[in-house]
Amino acid sequence: MSVDGTTALKNLNNIYNSIHNFIALAEKGNSSDIALKLRHLEASLEQLKEAIDSTSDIIGNENYQRARIADLNRRITLKDGLINSFRNGQWQVERMFDFENIGFTHARDGVKYLICANCEDGPVGYLCPVTKAHFVAVCRVKQE
Repeated sequence: MSVDGTTALKNLNNIYNSIHNFIALAEKGNSSDIALKLRHLEASLEQLKEAIDSTSDIIGNENYQRARIADLNRRITLKDGLINSFRNGQWQVERMFDFENIGFTHARDGVKYLICANCEDGPVGYLCPVTKAHFVAVCRVKQE
């Protein structure tokens, strides 16, 4: 079954059509067709119930999103700490590839941050937009 709710929406559409047909037959007064459409409506409702039960766990998704937001807040704190760490100790390199496994983020306010290419953790440094020099925080790197 689908976990994104498309099956539930299809079943809901079937129920709408069944109710619409049921009302049209009730207005005409044909009792045998009404009983048949009523059974079809009951089957559609059961399918909807099964589809809703198969949708993804909303609470689980909420907890996942909360964890992602907490991770983003942690990264923002790391970015702020990076700026302070440049006041204390930094390395300047001419090319990003002087270090292994370093990647860039997208430019934010004209600044590109350096991140770990393996785990995308960071920032570990930044690219100065004026001088095009790469600054790496000493406290953010380790030699292996």
